[in-house]
Amino acid sequence: MAIREDEPGVKEIVAYLVGPDAVIPEVAEYAAGYLSQYLLPAVYVKLDALPLTPSGKVDRQALPVPTTRDREARTGVSEVASLIEADIAEVWRDLLQVNQIGRNQNFFAAGGTSLSALQMLHRIKTRFGVAVTVRQFFNAPTIAGVAAYLEKALVAELAALSDDDVAERLGDPGGVSR
Repeated sequence: MAIREDEPGVKEIVAYLVGPDAVIPEVAEYAAGYLSQYLLPAVYVKLDALPLTPSGKVDRQALPVPTTRDREARTGVSEVASLIEADIAEVWRDLLQVNQIGRNQNFFAAGGTSLSALQMLHRIKTRFGVAVTVRQFFNAPTIAGVAAYLEKALVAELAALSDDDVAERLGDPGGVSR
């Protein structure tokens, strides 16, 4: 494993795997069972061999920069189930710099950090007008989990509106049309 800072100010843990039987999702799942979330690698890179210095030590400077394909190797892509999930997935793809993300993929296992989690929660609040707390997010750090909190909050907000409030939001100044 190595800590990389390929983008100024953004450090991430990268695991480099060697071997024909190294299956990234299995290794990632195994690591998740033993490491705290903040210690999990953001990305796993499969190599044919580790680059070595003339003295036989790992040449950390020669380790490759993770590609988008490396980042997507373990995202467990599954289709989003709602428009809210699709919007959340868009935010996650942008923050995590991946093209695909699964609705049940753990944010941190997909490469998220504490900082990017805070950025994501801010973007969610801006987009939906509803705040998901850090505690709620850490209890369910998946697209499906965040969507469930948002849907519950949005339903509660709608249920609290009067008929006049609904009419005003729908642009019907005369009241709710019946």
